[in-house]
Amino acid sequence: MTTTPARPALSLADLPVASDREAAWQALLDQGPLVDVDGAVFVVGNKAVDVVLHDPATYSSRLAFGVVGSPVPMVPIAFDPPEHMRYRKLLAPFFSPVVVGRMYESLREQLRALITPLAEAGRCDVVRDLAVPFPSQVFLTLLGLPLSDTERLVRWKDAVLAAAGPAGASEGQQAEALELFTYLGEKIEQRRGQPGEDLLTVLVNDTSAEAMSQEELLGLGFLMVLAGLDTVTATLGFAFELLARDADLRGRLAQDLTLVPGFVEELVRLNPVATFTPRVTTQDTVLEGRDLPAGTRVVMVWAAANRDPDRYEDGTAVQLDRDEAHWGFGGGIHRCLGSHLARAELRLVLEEWLTQVPDFALQPGTTPVLPWPAGLLGFPSVELTYGGART
Repeated sequence: MTTTPARPALSLADLPVASDREAAWQALLDQGPLVDVDGAVFVVGNKAVDVVLHDPATYSSRLAFGVVGSPVPMVPIAFDPPEHMRYRKLLAPFFSPVVVGRMYESLREQLRALITPLAEAGRCDVVRDLAVPFPSQVFLTLLGLPLSDTERLVRWKDAVLAAAGPAGASEGQQAEALELFTYLGEKIEQRRGQPGEDLLTVLVNDTSAEAMSQEELLGLGFLMVLAGLDTVTATLGFAFELLARDADLRGRLAQDLTLVPGFVEELVRLNPVATFTPRVTTQDTVLEGRDLPAGTRVVMVWAAANRDPDRYEDGTAVQLDRDEAHWGFGGGIHRCLGSHLARAELRLVLEEWLTQVPDFALQPGTTPVLPWPAGLLGFPSVELTYGGART
């Protein structure tokens, strides 16, 4: 059996993600398609990612996500086939394109109420003032959790998601996970026998043969809070930081809002928030000519695979008419259930913002800082200045 030549191992801490993301992803691609990083095998080549995603029998999500700080298995990501498909069937109706389409006008009204005073103010921290409250409001409403709990849910989310990287969960993060777990248990019990159309209430009161158990509901709620309160927020931070620096791109979008969907796809391709997604091998296998023993932790790096020159021409550039699919929402059986909702939120925010605030820049003296190392990527703050609303 032929194996690939050994290359020097890297450390996440050594990658310049905070200062130069392109250089960081290129450093991985230069050593790819497989790279040893902090005791794990990082999968950075597009073809290798495709192999891992479409062989769940060999590359287990269940084994990988057992290390994240949930006291119960997270539904559906911590399950492999065939159990995984039962959960997807139960959840898919809540996130279908038709259901999301019905939400558009209501979401647009909510956005206008948030954006109008910000536009009039002439400056804002767009993460704090828009990118956190709007997606949080949407997702907590979908799940049936009170908006007044947003602050502590975001705090728990931030602590627990830090455990999603290759290092796993710390003792403090495990404690935060337990607090979130207790909170969700209380909310589930409050919904038993109660009417409601939100996702959690419907599933709690499901009496079909496929109904979820208490443990499954807790695992689902845990994952939904973590995913729903982070990914769109962080992606919007990347969007505004990029547009604030690129006047030509900002002008094109403001003049022609039909270009926004193409921009959203490129935004998600180039800046996947959960860019490190783990699996664990269930048996000895070979990937790209390299022997991987059973129990090997492999981590797919979407941001690198989405730039692989074997698939993407000029893969680091924003091309609004790019046809190639991407891994920004993952792929295979675990592809993001909420991708339709996420796209809708991103498009609506950008359309409404560019309608009211077509021109903006970073506030002088400020530079968005990307915390690193981190399991998930996102700017805590992006401060903007602008002339006010379009008349």
